Amino acid sequence: MRILVDEDLPKAVARLLESLGHDAEHVAEAGLRGKTDREVYDAAQRRGAMLFTADVGFGNRLIYTPTNGIVLLRFPDHFRRAEIVSLVRRFLQQADLTLLAGALVVVSPGGYRVRR
Repeated sequence: MRILVDEDLPKAVARLLESLGHDAEHVAEAGLRGKTDREVYDAAQRRGAMLFTADVGFGNRLIYTPTNGIVLLRFPDHFRRAEIVSLVRRFLQQADLTLLAGALVVVSPGGYRVRR
């Protein structure tokens, strides 16, 4: 699965996704660092990529339709890189990303919920 990881998440999230066989790219590696949310969203759409982000703005389905899927990570401000990667790893152990295309998925330390 193709995945674009937003700049508000560590590059280690993209590396984790790659290690699990996904075609993942961090926005910094895609030349999208500092771009607007709309530009990042549009880039994900052009690539046919699911978007992993912590930006709550992407949770607005009226503005950002989750055509390829949007995974919105919600975690406390004090979470460090290792804790964020651990949260993503736990989510990936429970969820099949191929079944989440077209959905907004909100992931938090307590679990995840899917909105279609």
